[in-house]
Amino acid sequence: MSFFGPPNVQKLKIKSDIQRLIKLLKYKKNVTVRQDAVLALGQICDANTVEPIISTLSDADKDVRRAAVEALGNIGDMRAVSSLITVLKEDKNNIVRKAAVQALAQIGDTRAIEPLVVTLNDVDVRDAAEKALLNIDPNWKNSEGTKAAVPQLIAALKITYYKEGHEATIEALAKVGDGKGIEPLFSVMKHDKSVIVRVKAYLALEQIQKGYISETDLKTLIEAIATEIRRLYSQTELIKGGRYVEEEGTSGYWRPDEHTGLYMGRHNPDGFVKGGWVPGKPTKYNYHYTEKHSPDLYGIRTIISILPPNIRERVRAISGEAQSLF
Repeated sequence: MSFFGPPNVQKLKIKSDIQRLIKLLKYKKNVTVRQDAVLALGQICDANTVEPIISTLSDADKDVRRAAVEALGNIGDMRAVSSLITVLKEDKNNIVRKAAVQALAQIGDTRAIEPLVVTLNDVDVRDAAEKALLNIDPNWKNSEGTKAAVPQLIAALKITYYKEGHEATIEALAKVGDGKGIEPLFSVMKHDKSVIVRVKAYLALEQIQKGYISETDLKTLIEAIATEIRRLYSQTELIKGGRYVEEEGTSGYWRPDEHTGLYMGRHNPDGFVKGGWVPGKPTKYNYHYTEKHSPDLYGIRTIISILPPNIRERVRAISGEAQSLF
């Protein structure tokens, strides 16, 4: 076969030669052949091809797996739902997972609601998951699948160790709006190390049950936000002078760039020679650039941007010199 080159998948598709196309799903010599074969089967839409295509979901190549997912969505057979849910939960590639979300939406089986709700905390596919849920059931928030998913989101909230994951889970609980999320969200609002995460938890609580937060707890949150903003602003002012900065195990130098007029710097965990940047001193390091006149190297404006009006002004009033950034 190699003497004549790879099989002509297009011709086989035109002939609807299902059996030969199925055999090509195992064609090890050429990834493109496997991918084209599974796409062709998806276009032919024969129910007899569902099981062979499902077996292709474990292919080592992500493009072949994605093509298999898309083919199953096109065929729309309910037998594929369980396997597509497994892809949604376990595949490491976000493009494949997103394709699984879309395929489940095409099939429209309510068994997909629970895993799709859980997927609302997946930053790579959550927007597609929300659209899929609306496609499957416009009233998905009140479904049994959603009720079953809430404890899983709460569990994820407790075990997520990185800020973006926490934020995604918080926003997922807010979208679901189940009262079971109130207590764990309240705990996050009070105790999380990240001010941004705490604010997101506050916003979620307001969305689920407006007025749940007492004035005492709100005041504590506002003071924590202002304290963090003042701390970050002091760090910003320090690095503007080109002095050495060390924080949370990371160190580096920041200085104004004479060519671009932007502040630039290098975080250097290896501990570059201390003493600060000297004007005119060359450097070989890569830099991060930020605005010259109002540097926001530590993301102060990111915090400010998510503050709702009812607490923004109260935070600004006690933010000291950082008020200029509001």
